[in-house]
Amino acid sequence: MKKFLLLIALLLIGVELTACTLSDKQEYSDYTYLSLEMNPAVDFVIVSEEKALTYRYRNEETEIIEDVILMTPKEIIDLLEIEAKASMLKYRNQTEANAQAIKNELVESLQQKVQAHKSAVENEEKTQPDISGLKQMYLNNYESIHSEYVNRNQ
Repeated sequence: MKKFLLLIALLLIGVELTACTLSDKQEYSDYTYLSLEMNPAVDFVIVSEEKALTYRYRNEETEIIEDVILMTPKEIIDLLEIEAKASMLKYRNQTEANAQAIKNELVESLQQKVQAHKSAVENEEKTQPDISGLKQMYLNNYESIHSEYVNRNQ
């Protein structure tokens, strides 16, 4: 997008420079040849009234500028919308891929820890924690938390 705007600005500068004269030989000729050696490169043939008679683009960037100049404002807006959507889709895909990679890494790490604990229990290096009564403790705690939530939100 920055290149695009730069190209348009340079083209406009080039068009404004068509009024400049580069040669003292103007009185001998009806035309002045102006070549802008910048990127984008443009050649102009200027008549004695200081108006551009013809112009020629010398590289691909200037051809892109010509295409944009010939576009209507609606076409330019539509093109910008397409570019914005493509950029957002690319960003979203990269973000989703990164999130999936983090999730996969966490799942793998957890699986390794669980497997290591199972192996340690099987080798009698560790014991399985006693979880008897855990369900009843959770249900009792759930009831008190639930009642506090209901009282707070009434």
